[in-house]
Amino acid sequence: MTEQTEYRELTSKEVTLKLDPKSFGFKSTQELEPLTEIVAQPRVVRALELGTGIRHPNYHIYLSGLIGTGRNELITHALRERILDDSIPDDWIYVNNFEEPDCPLAISLPAGQGIQFRSEMEALIEQLQESLPKAFKEEDFGKEKEKLRQIYRKRGEEVFDKLQKLAGQHELTVQQMPNGEILFIPLKDNRPMTQQEIEQLSPEEMQELESHQDELVGMAGRVLQEQREI
Repeated sequence: MTEQTEYRELTSKEVTLKLDPKSFGFKSTQELEPLTEIVAQPRVVRALELGTGIRHPNYHIYLSGLIGTGRNELITHALRERILDDSIPDDWIYVNNFEEPDCPLAISLPAGQGIQFRSEMEALIEQLQESLPKAFKEEDFGKEKEKLRQIYRKRGEEVFDKLQKLAGQHELTVQQMPNGEILFIPLKDNRPMTQQEIEQLSPEEMQELESHQDELVGMAGRVLQEQREI
């Protein structure tokens, strides 16, 4: 049979901790230097030191605990200590990626220049919003715009005429559709052939026609590009 241990109730004097102030070596806590280390569980402190020392992306630290247990103070202290031990990190800014708007571009700047860059960009935008509308309303701008339009229109006509001449050498004519598409129509007696006439061509004639059309496709692409620029 197992022997049972007897317990007795303690008195208040027995559970009261009494400390002799003379044993502390100081008269007031004002004489003491503030603590520099984290007062917490040693395992937590070691885990934070390890986690904050990892220099690779995609690593995270999760700190759990009851409300009021000093989690924020603990992690803040650990990060401050790490920052003091390391060099000052660079600033990182994100700018728009016009090719992939959902993937902004990250740019590294020397520490402190991120805020300066943002302020300067805001000032530049305000200046452009005020100056650009005025510039576009100037009479000289309107004249220059019309001059460029005439130059590009003439260039487009020259390229299109060149394409028409090349097509004529292969007994083809060029027709541009309202949507901008360019078609190469075979000629018969100096007139465009009808769809029925094209369908009546022999296999050899159809093969020759397709060969000439393929030869002019590259030139047509350049013509369309010229017109888009205009």
